[in-house]
Amino acid sequence: MYDLLELIRFFVDLKLYPDRIQHKPSEGMKLSALIGEIKSSINFMNKEDLIKYADLVNQNRNSFAHDLLKKDSVEAIKKDLDRFMKHFKKMYEALDGTEEYLYGARESLLEGIKQFNKWSDEFHDKHISLLTVILEDNDITHLSEEEFEAETNAS
Repeated sequence: MYDLLELIRFFVDLKLYPDRIQHKPSEGMKLSALIGEIKSSINFMNKEDLIKYADLVNQNRNSFAHDLLKKDSVEAIKKDLDRFMKHFKKMYEALDGTEEYLYGARESLLEGIKQFNKWSDEFHDKHISLLTVILEDNDITHLSEEEFEAETNAS
């Protein structure tokens, strides 16, 4: 889930560029803080399911760890562990997808980043086209980076 948070932060940074957000370090972040940051972030596919099961994993993890010595049988421990594993599996299905639904939260964010990149390239091309027209209207030639560098080095 830490890699998902990094993807979310990267996507947010892309959308806000050139402005920046100072993100808190994710190293050593508790699961509850991680879930909280994901809750308050951008929307993506499976976000609600991921948060729901991550919350359940965290609750079961806490109760399992704190109540372990209070259990009077191996069966009681196994029952708690089975419940934890059920939620853990559902959380990772929301994160990574399943054989039936291959598209999980991680892939959703990666696709958003790819689409953003395509959009920003199109935006860049549109800006360059507009700038070229404005420059040509003023008898100025627009040079690509390579042309500019070649002309500068030739001088």
